[in-house]
Formats: sequence, structure tokens, C-alpha cells
Amino acid sequence: MTSKNYGDMSLGDISPFSKYPNGLLKTVGLILLFMLLGGYSCALKQLKYTPGEGKEWSSSKTEHLIQTGELDKAIAQLKQAVAINPAAERQQLLGLAYQKKSQQLTELSIEAYEAAIVDTENSKAARLSLGDIYYQQGKYAKCIEVLAPLTSKSDAPLAARILLARAYFNVGQLTQSLAEWEKLSKLKPEGGEAEFHIGFLKEKKELYEEALEHYQKVISSAPQSKWAADAQNRLDVLEAVGGVLTLAGIEDEEIRQIIKNAPGTQEYHNAGAIMLLDEVSYTVHDNHTMTTRIHRLIKVLNERGKGFGEVKLNYDSSQQTVKVNLARTIKPDGTIVNVGKKSMRDLTPWSGFPLYSNAKVKVVSMPEVMAGSIIEYIATIESAELLNEDDFQFGIGLQSHEPQLLQRIILDVPQDRQLKIKYLRLADVSPKVEQKDDRRMYTWEVRDMPEIISEPLMPPWADISPFIMVSSFTDWDEISAWFNDLAKDQFKLDEAIRQKVAELIAEAATPEDKARHIFHFVASEIRYVGLEYGVSGYKPHKATEIFKNKYGDCKDQSTLLVAMLREVGIPAYLVLISTRGNGRLEKDIPMLQFDHCIAAARLGGKLVWLDPTCETCSLDDIPEGDQQRQALVMFDEGARFISTPLLEAENNKMLKRVELEIKSDGSVDGNSKLITSGDYSVSYRGVKYTKPIRRKHMLQSLVNGMYPGGRLLDYAFTGLEEMDGPVTISLHYTGPSYLKSAGDLRLFQLPGVGSSARGVSREERTYPVQFSGTSWTEVHTTIKIPAEYRVRYLPGEIKLELPAASYWSHYENRDGVIHYFERDITKDVEIAVDDYQQYKEYREKIAQEADQQIILEEK
Repeated sequence: MTSKNYGDMSLGDISPFSKYPNGLLKTVGLILLFMLLGGYSCALKQLKYTPGEGKEWSSSKTEHLIQTGELDKAIAQLKQAVAINPAAERQQLLGLAYQKKSQQLTELSIEAYEAAIVDTENSKAARLSLGDIYYQQGKYAKCIEVLAPLTSKSDAPLAARILLARAYFNVGQLTQSLAEWEKLSKLKPEGGEAEFHIGFLKEKKELYEEALEHYQKVISSAPQSKWAADAQNRLDVLEAVGGVLTLAGIEDEEIRQIIKNAPGTQEYHNAGAIMLLDEVSYTVHDNHTMTTRIHRLIKVLNERGKGFGEVKLNYDSSQQTVKVNLARTIKPDGTIVNVGKKSMRDLTPWSGFPLYSNAKVKVVSMPEVMAGSIIEYIATIESAELLNEDDFQFGIGLQSHEPQLLQRIILDVPQDRQLKIKYLRLADVSPKVEQKDDRRMYTWEVRDMPEIISEPLMPPWADISPFIMVSSFTDWDEISAWFNDLAKDQFKLDEAIRQKVAELIAEAATPEDKARHIFHFVASEIRYVGLEYGVSGYKPHKATEIFKNKYGDCKDQSTLLVAMLREVGIPAYLVLISTRGNGRLEKDIPMLQFDHCIAAARLGGKLVWLDPTCETCSLDDIPEGDQQRQALVMFDEGARFISTPLLEAENNKMLKRVELEIKSDGSVDGNSKLITSGDYSVSYRGVKYTKPIRRKHMLQSLVNGMYPGGRLLDYAFTGLEEMDGPVTISLHYTGPSYLKSAGDLRLFQLPGVGSSARGVSREERTYPVQFSGTSWTEVHTTIKIPAEYRVRYLPGEIKLELPAASYWSHYENRDGVIHYFERDITKDVEIAVDDYQQYKEYREKIAQEADQQIILEEK
């Protein structure tokens, strides 16, 4: 019979209805081989008549009988011929006749059993026999169809339940299979078979603790059975029993010495962990596949380092597999705890989005991680495909927020592969190159890389870490041609999309209006799935799929947007871009350095940048992360790099208008209005995703922070749903005891004036100061004071100017009404390290001056 392999163990024959005559089950050797290669006629032609006794027998006549289905006559002649001369050729032909007869009888059995089961009340044995035949033939769905009605009854034969449970497993219906085995378990069959299968299916579902319980039940209830031995094997796999148990037993001398000589907190008192070894090897095979092997040893120093105990390996299940070859924790006393299968699981972070179900992560939970322990794991990722069929690349960042003692990168490629190699922020490093047969191996080693010490407003990791970058791409034209080939057929529309486009532009008078309506639809109605470009593959899904599902990642949303714009005659293109958080793009090495895909369109004689993943952006907005970046635009005539603009500060304004009236009792009544544009509007439109009650609580907290004990009386948001206008926030509030007494004098300070100096607290910096974008804030506040008071002192004017920033503030007294003006402008996104001291003094001066009090006195 056909046996089903359950992981690394096999299930045997359980049917009492498969005892055919021994001759019917014998293999027919060479005949079967010829049958597989060329059919029955080919097999028969190989038979030759053996001279000698029995010359009256004719092989050609017997062959004709077999071919025409006269099997009984053929078998009779062959038995007589074999009795006279038992030549191998005659035995083989007899075996073939028996096999065809067996098949003929099986078909007749099926016909008879199918006729019998029409009688639903008296067909129990017939159903079981028919189900057994279908199971042996591998027709599991037919087996289920026949046996399911039988097993629904309480008196169903045990063998029928077992067959059904196995058939469900073989067609991948694990839940149904588990349910049948659980029913069998309640019947308490001998031998522990049902409990074993329940455990195995629980294991398949990654319910490891439950699986362990069932395996242990098998061992305790039937210790002498075959199932007990199989259960013990599964327990050993899940618990990772065996292997090296102490440090002395590690055979690899380098690994043993690394562990033995590992430093600790005395040498690295700022660190949470130390990367003792980080080895990554890439093997590019001749068949355009690749094997990536990762080997890491990490010493945990304290609580901050325990996060390394959750190992995460990302992969694309559509063309990659991950195997954890070794995972263990070396405890401070030198004993070793191996990781069992129950501590490993494969997750689908985007399980709610079927289009991206191939984006997987294998998680390994390391056991007994504590201060002083060392984590070691080796994992292998097999990639069935290369980029562009035969291209590969990698960029290894060599510095992290923990110290790294030894980093080794190995690249093994066919010797004729041409490579481009770039070193970024790294000097005096070159690979060791070895030639063997038709292979070339490159090995880089970097030692004693210090940890990154974080600073406020520092650049992203990709712009500060040293890198080794390797690519087999010839040039950027090759990359763009490959991507265009992936995307070229994905822009096709169906009638549903065309109708939607027509609906969107029905009242649009200009191409800009058409583009605005289409952009707002894609940005707001197509839900963004936040996968970084490349995580779920590089090929966009079809525009029709994205429109139908109403969700997509960056490349998918942009593909739909481009397709809809082209439908109305607007030239539009896909754009690959490396956002600010992904670091600067290095144009002198062609490789996929992008983490995002957006769109561009020609409107009004200029190129307009469109990021549909920004659902609070207007057509004229560019998200801060997309600004001042190198973007590869896929024009029809050929791709080329264009720099996206950095929006000027005056395009990113926040205007504050504040009216305060101080009462005679020292309390204050206030009205504030905030009006935004540009990046400020993009940010504040996000308030629409906050519950109304939460918005009120946020504003109440703001009022209480400015005026302790203050109350929010009224508020309003406007423009949250309008993508093309400003966002306005209006507040009405009161605050008690605003004036502070100092003898006959009254003092107060305007809340929210100036800015804090917390971002420039360091005396010196290692990295530049980097802002998310430019900005312009402007404040005009009026303070009406009580009639019985007059102004005695107002702070003086502040006017500061730097190449990257400027600040101005000024007070005026106009007939008992104090006017305050403030303007704070950030004109550039980066302050160089050499300019930090000047910027530090600039910010500290603003904070000091803003801390001054306004003084009133009685008239």
C-alpha cells in the first residue's frame, strides 16, 4: 500500500482488507521499468522465446492475449510454459499478466462496492473495503467521500476511522484529521497510535507544549509499542536532547577560544551585549541559486542585552527556505542548553493580507538567557532565485549599537563572475581572495568595531555605519531594465477601474484636478501595507488585484496610481527611492539600495512627485522622508536619476494666533488658533485617526501644561478631511492664578515661547544634527492686562541668524495691550559637526531669553 511520510517517520499498513494472493503483489522487475519508460508494448517486445523444451509455446500469441485483455487464457498458457521451462523471461511475462489481472479485479471490486453502498443501511463492510482501495490508490479525496458517512455513526469500525484520519492528513486538512484522531483517542485503542498522531498534528500546528503532553502519554500508556519509540524520537527533536552539553565538548577550536576569551562589562561598561562573532557567507551556485549561512555568537552583559534572545530571520517563502542548523545558550557556568523545535516558529507578520503572505519570519526563542550567557546560532537560507535571474548583491553594515569583535564576510562565486565592490566609511580593508577549481572565494575580516553611542537628532544608522557593498549588476541601466520588465504588464486596467476613474474626474476641469482626485483616491481608499520595498518581492502586483483588494504596499499603490493617471492621459512613472531613514544612495555602485517606491507625473510642464502611501498628503506635498533624495524615475525613454526637492521652510508653516485677557483676580481667559501648511498639515491631518474623546483629552492636557489648573472650554478642528487646505485648531480656555505676586509687582511668562535647549545638551558631538525637514513657525500673541496695572518691564528683542536657521522675537506695549511676535525658521535639515558649537550657543541663547518674565505694577 501507499504509506504517508509523517515528517521523519513512516506509517505502515493498517488495513485488514488488503491481503491479496502473494503473486499479485510481487514486483515485475524489468517489465515495470520498461512500462515506465515506454508502456506495455515496449515491455513485451523485450521478451524473447527461450529455445529448448516447450517450443510449442508462442510468445507473440501470449503477448497478443495480454494486450487484448484475455488474461485468464494468457495466464493459463504462461503457467504451463513456466512449468516446462521456468526461464526468467516467461516468469516476468507471467508477472505482468497477473498485474493486469489484479488491476482488472480491483476495478471490478470498485464497481461492486459502489453498487453495494447504495444501500446505506447495510453497506458498512463495503464502504470500508472501498475506502481502503481508494486509500491504497492514493485517491484520498474519494476515500474521504466514501468513509465520512460511515464514521459519522457511533458504531463505525475502528479501521474506518483510522483510514479517514490519515486521508484527511494526506490532503492537507489537518484540522479535520486532528478531530478524527481525537475521536479515536476517546475510544482508547491499544498501542498509543491515536495519541501519537494527535501529538504530531499539534506539533505541525506549532502547539509544542500540547504535542509534548500527547507524546508523553504514548510512552507512559504503551511503552513497548512502536508508537512509543516514535514518540520518544519526536520528544528528542522538540527538546533538542543530545549534542554538546559543556564548553569543553565544542570541537571548533576558534569558537571555543572566542567563548573562553570573551570580554565582559569591565571592558565594555556601556554595552548591553557584545557581538563576539558575526559571520555571514554567501555561496552563489552555477544554477543561479544562492545559499546564505549566518553564524553568530553574542555575549549578554545585562538586562539590555537580553533582547538578543529572540532571534528573527526574515525570508520570502515563495523562493526561500530557512533552516536553523544550531541554536544554543552557553550558560555562565559553561553548561550548554540546546534549543528544541518547540522554541522555533514561523510567523506571517502580514497574515491578514494574502498578497503578502510570503513575507515570513522564523523566530528562535533562546533558552536560559541571563547576564553572562552566550547565545550561538547557525542558520542557512536557501534562495531558489537570484535577482534578474543571475544577479546578486549585499550591503553589510559593520557598526551597531553594541560592540562587534570579529566580523567575517565570505563570498563564494563562479570565477567568471564580475563584481563591483565599494567600501563606505571604511579604510584599509581588502578581501583575501582564493582560487580553487572554477570558484573564487573572497573573505573580509573586520575586528574590534566600537558601538555607536546615540545622540539626539542623529542621522540614520545607514548614514553613519561603515559598509561593505558588493553587486554583480553591470550598471543602473541593467537594474532599470530588469525592474521595468517586472512591472510592464501590471498596469492593465479592467472595466471596474475605468468606471472608477471616470467617476473621479467627472467634475475635474484640468489635468491637475484629475490628478488630484485620482491621487486622493489611491492614497485614502487603498489601504497601505507597510512592507519595505523588496521584503515581499520586487515585482508589483497587478493594478486590478490592488483595486479589487483595496490594499497594497508601496510598489502596488504606486502601480495602481500610475495606471489610473495614464488612463486619463497624464504621463506617469514608477520611481524607486531611498528614503531619508534608509541612508544616502551611492550612485557609483549599481545595486538595489532602495527601500521605497513612489510615482511621478508630468503636470503643468513640471515633474510632480506623488507618494500614495502618505494618506494625509495633498497632491503638492512630498513626505519629509522623500525629500532631497536620489530617485530613479522609470521614464518611457529610459530610467534616470533625479533629485527630489527639499521643500523651502516657507512651504512648511505653522502660524499661531493667541489672544489672552488677564483678569483682575490674576486668572486668564484665552483663545488660540493654529493654522498649518505643508509638512505641518501632513502631520496634523493624522489627528483624524484619533478618537474625538482622545483629541479632547490631548488638548486639555496641553492647556493644563501651559496654565496649571486651567480648563478647556471649547475646541474645534477644521481641515482634517480636506487634503488640499490648511489644518486649523481653535481653543478657548481659562487658567487660574496666572499672575504671580512679588510685593506690589505682578509677574507672568508667556507659555510656549522660544524652545528648549535639551537637544544641544552635549558639549560636543560625533555625528551631525539632522532634522526631519525644514520648518517655519510664526507666533503673534496679544495680552490685555487689567486696567489697574501698567507694564513695568518687557524682555528685549532677540535676533539671531545662522546659515541653517534664524530666530527673532519682539515685545511691544500698545496702550495697555502687550504684543508678542516670534519667528523660528529652520532652513536646512543638517547641522555639520564643525558647526555644532555655534548651533548650541544659538539654541541656548533662545532658551535663556525666552525664560524671562513680564513685570506689571499697579498704576
